[in-house]
Amino acid sequence: MNEQFANGPDEKPRILIVDNNSRYARSARVLLDRSGKYIACTVIDPRRALETARSFKPDLVLVDLIMPQVDGTEVAAQITSDWMLHSVPIVFVTALITREEARDGRRIEGHRVIPKPGHGSELIKVVEESLPKRFNNSSQRVVKQKSSWTRITKPADLQCLRIRLQLHLARARG
Repeated sequence: MNEQFANGPDEKPRILIVDNNSRYARSARVLLDRSGKYIACTVIDPRRALETARSFKPDLVLVDLIMPQVDGTEVAAQITSDWMLHSVPIVFVTALITREEARDGRRIEGHRVIPKPGHGSELIKVVEESLPKRFNNSSQRVVKQKSSWTRITKPADLQCLRIRLQLHLARARG
């Protein structure tokens, strides 16, 4: 693996959110970023998910199950078939099931399925439960930001910022 992209032992977990609902994706990203525990990136066009995942190097991927261009199972198949990403946990997020249905441990193609969380604390809980064990250490150092601006120090962070900017500009143009 290219070490310039690899997460160090003290780096925050990286969460990729793939959802065609830009409002939900943005609110989930903002929530995760503001928690101070995660670095989050969103992809609104699921056809760009694999490309973004390759450059962002996520530790967890949250994928909407139903999207118009490419559905969540196709996105998951692309990610799990990539030699650099095959071990990244994937969680399907959908409005098609209830909390009660999710409690029975439903899975699609081996991936956990959860309802779209209604509260921020639910999303944080799902992320914490789904991250690889190396991030579940209670002694993990969390670096608190002095401002709301995140310092861009890695090429993958810059790539995510570029993607966000391109999407914003595309929406502004019509």
